[in-house]
Amino acid sequence: MAIGSPQTAKIVDRIGTAPTIAAGVVAHVAGYLLFFDVGPDSNYFTTLLPSMLLLGVGFMLAFPAYNIQATAGVGDDEQGLAGGLLNTSVQIGGAVVLAVVTAVVTASGGTQASSAALLAGFRPALFVISGVATLGLLVAVLGLIAHARRTPEPAAVPVPASASVPEPTPALVD
Repeated sequence: MAIGSPQTAKIVDRIGTAPTIAAGVVAHVAGYLLFFDVGPDSNYFTTLLPSMLLLGVGFMLAFPAYNIQATAGVGDDEQGLAGGLLNTSVQIGGAVVLAVVTAVVTASGGTQASSAALLAGFRPALFVISGVATLGLLVAVLGLIAHARRTPEPAAVPVPASASVPEPTPALVD
């Protein structure tokens, strides 16, 4: 994260915030879906690590792009307000989803002692998390569509240096 997030600015400069956010959210969805393969005998390097890496890449791409997008077009005197609003929204949304997922795990028997029962209790929570990530992907895709439909501003027509500019006429004085 510390190495990759600063590189996100280069990606955003190249392709824009909407595609960067969409790529990050796709990585989140893929990472959560990979968790469904976890079983009592799963290998860390073939099952958990790829999922964790995808989640990290998703966060690395999406979060800086969210901040860039949230403050784009906002006046200098309101940059802190826009950034604070985004970060507060992320914190509250995360807390609400965490509470829902915890309730689903608890209701599904995710507090059982055996590994098979524990994993069975986690599966409904994975559906919730994957659903939330998929909703985020839908929003990101809608952002991509809006980004693609946006008409670019017409480019300024350069005036050649050799073009003559008429001299102003002196004002007549009465």
